[in-house]
Amino acid sequence: MGLTIGDIRALGDNAAELAMARAEVERLRRAKDQMEKMLDTIADHIHYPDCWDTAAYPSLVDAVCEITMCDPEQCTKLEAK
Repeated sequence: MGLTIGDIRALGDNAAELAMARAEVERLRRAKDQMEKMLDTIADHIHYPDCWDTAAYPSLVDAVCEITMCDPEQCTKLEAK
């Protein structure tokens, strides 16, 4: 079953929307690539997973949380609760 004239006309009417959707997909793809590069940079900086016990810290987020944890006795955020 092929396209009808109506199908082709409908595609033409939606060409601008399709172009915008493609542009948005490309923007999101670039943003994803940028975020992945940032995560790779963080992992490289803290030597994750090479120098980490990945059973205790199974993800990069777990490792980052471990190294950025504050001292509970001096934490002003805990006092506010």
